[in-house]
Amino acid sequence: MTDRPIIQREGLTLVHKATGEPCREGDSVTSFRGEPATVTGGTAPRHPGSTGRVLVRDAISRGQSVEFYPSVFGLAWVAR
Repeated sequence: MTDRPIIQREGLTLVHKATGEPCREGDSVTSFRGEPATVTGGTAPRHPGSTGRVLVRDAISRGQSVEFYPSVFGLAWVAR
């Protein structure tokens, strides 16, 4: 068990699509291009047609968090 917080916003939880497990701050993820990154947060979808965003730190971002669509890293926002 880990004490890293689960990423939840506005009644939605960010999950790993392959496993359905909740995504936690600090989780290591890999983009569909094979690029590694670390999850730092996210923004839940604001309306049904939106996918929201995920914040990650990667080798290119120089320590800063950058936004991507969750699907880039195999993630999704779901109601839980």
